[in-house]
Amino acid sequence: MPSVRSLSDRVRARFERHCLALAVYHEARGEEPDGQRAVAQVVLNRKRSRAFPASICGVVYQNARRRNRCQFSFACDNRSDHPREKAAWQKAQAIAGEVMCRDCRTEEAAKHGTGLPPVAHATHYHALTVSPGWAKRLRRIDRIGGHIFYTCENTISRMEPPSDVLRLTATVPDP
Repeated sequence: MPSVRSLSDRVRARFERHCLALAVYHEARGEEPDGQRAVAQVVLNRKRSRAFPASICGVVYQNARRRNRCQFSFACDNRSDHPREKAAWQKAQAIAGEVMCRDCRTEEAAKHGTGLPPVAHATHYHALTVSPGWAKRLRRIDRIGGHIFYTCENTISRMEPPSDVLRLTATVPDP
């Protein structure tokens, strides 16, 4: 995988959107659109925090070489990440593009008190079917579909505003 920083802005935006779509597809493809958007928002929130990697792909594949130690289970389960369900993949790509574009407007929306997603500051989530130990140390924000979302105050204080590179995604076609 090439370094995301070495790519042109246009290519980087497509690459990042692809990684975000993979996360949405593998983590939430059975969810309603709001649940898929919420999962995507967590990835973007992590990217904006100095506590996590500085790229979407970096966030999605953090610790991927360490079995069962990655941030997103599909990234280190030793199975192909290639989407097999065409309709679900197309939906995940659309959600990824939408959320990346919306993230560009989050700062403006915050000024007016509108348009912020319910998980605007979520940095963690888990499926309802599991009960991870880390959840006790974080503040629960919301339940959307089959996931519970949390925030870490320390991580929020280290968040950067949305980056300009995300604005490019609105005009970039699918890879």
